[in-house]
Amino acid sequence: MARNNYKECLYNNMCAQSFYITEKLSYQSMASSARYFFKKDNHSIEEAVEKAINRRIIARNKHIMIDLISHLREKRSYTSSYIILMCNRLKVSSKNMCYITKRGYDPRSAIIIIYYSTDKFNKKKEKTISTKWFNKIISDYELHRNNLAKLNFKTVMVLFCAGIINRNDVFTLLDDGFILGKARKLVRNKNMNYQLIEEIKSEITIAVIDIINSLLPYEKEQTYKYINLRLIPLMLLLSIKYKYRDISLDGPRFPGNSGNSKTLMDYITA
Repeated sequence: MARNNYKECLYNNMCAQSFYITEKLSYQSMASSARYFFKKDNHSIEEAVEKAINRRIIARNKHIMIDLISHLREKRSYTSSYIILMCNRLKVSSKNMCYITKRGYDPRSAIIIIYYSTDKFNKKKEKTISTKWFNKIISDYELHRNNLAKLNFKTVMVLFCAGIINRNDVFTLLDDGFILGKARKLVRNKNMNYQLIEEIKSEITIAVIDIINSLLPYEKEQTYKYINLRLIPLMLLLSIKYKYRDISLDGPRFPGNSGNSKTLMDYITA
């Protein structure tokens, strides 16, 4: 299979090579993915190219959103040409973005909300959000802003990324015993002094607060999975740091199933 076949394929009624250039996609990355799909899944060249392009667009858009959210949080200045470019890249309706902006929202916030909460597409196949759906999102937030657990989790994360909900509120929503559970599990599995739980919990808390800034609007299960993956190196370091913190034979260990704490001496003489 000649490599230039990838360039000659059609994608959305456009020559694939022209599409790569227009969408600022890497031909090398796309071709590598296409070869993978062609060989692994026995796709035709056209099917492999389409699947590869779709994957590259998703990856590219993710990076665009990360930059957009970062610029918004850091309160960086922006130009109208930058906003229009972001709308074009993400296939977000600039007209719809202007509508939300006129409601008092930052253009970057508007793009984030439309991109992740779209409920319809316009004639140009651009993402838009209806007035009804946008009003519902905002009114629900205003109604439950003191109890975010009553909101759809992904909606909370969209509003957080859009700079409407702060990090502390997201942390409170995500923690809900999660961090204490991680600390208790580590202490139990490593047979540590259970009085170290609070120290370990504090270190995990700091890490989770930092991780929150890198979260995108995913579903709750996917979000926790991401946090758990990011915590793996820290948990390893904590297991090393605290394992020998207290080697006293009289030091209390983690409680057994009965709830009664035991000392290290109890384990030795048992």
